[in-house]
Amino acid sequence: MASPTISKDVRAARRRSLEDMAAGLAHDFNNMLMIILGNADLALMDIDSSSPAREVVEEVHAAGKRAAERCRLLNSYASDVHLGRQESDLNELISEIGLPEGTGRSVELKRSPAPDLPLIAMDLRRIADVLNAMVGNATDALAGSEGTIEISTASVQLDGETTQPDYSFGDALPAGPCVTVTVADTGCGMTPDQVDRMFDPYFTAARVKRRGLGLTLIPGIVEAHGGRIHVESQPHQGARITITLPVQSA
Repeated sequence: MASPTISKDVRAARRRSLEDMAAGLAHDFNNMLMIILGNADLALMDIDSSSPAREVVEEVHAAGKRAAERCRLLNSYASDVHLGRQESDLNELISEIGLPEGTGRSVELKRSPAPDLPLIAMDLRRIADVLNAMVGNATDALAGSEGTIEISTASVQLDGETTQPDYSFGDALPAGPCVTVTVADTGCGMTPDQVDRMFDPYFTAARVKRRGLGLTLIPGIVEAHGGRIHVESQPHQGARITITLPVQSA
């Protein structure tokens, strides 16, 4: 695989700048949404269920809830991640991850859970966000053509001396037991420049462009768990995104 076109230091500096912007936007929008949702709640208390206005206010309230979810994802990107950790089985979580709604039958999702995988302390909702984003990105990479997406797990023992691959995101992990979860696809793959930009907001290398924040939220959540991301990809040869998480108690 070709070397990165942007150094790790430049990537880190660029991401910190984007994180600052995302944190500011999320904070400002949250303040506005509190006013919108609060007044919508008050209005719903006063509007009779038979009133035509009630449906309109309910739509405003529902839109506000969706916007609040976007702000939560922006906070995840900005590393403003407050984890609710509990010891959980990653294999059980991947069994609940499915293809995005509307995915055609030409795409096959495979799961390859490792036996005797140790429990890890993780925020289930956040890691589910990560896996759903990875599977959504892999689906886009297939662009409606026939292909396979595989989610696999493994148990690994780091020695603390392994050289970190070029396309790694996050701090080097110390020696000790870890688990990995990998999402691999047979899609369009990425060039070195695209790998450099893959976690930028709204960026995608796929011909299908519909996932919104896409992979943007992943680094903040993974780093909050003390983990690391490694990417392997070449044009027309698919991609493999591996997340390594340390085994630790909640």
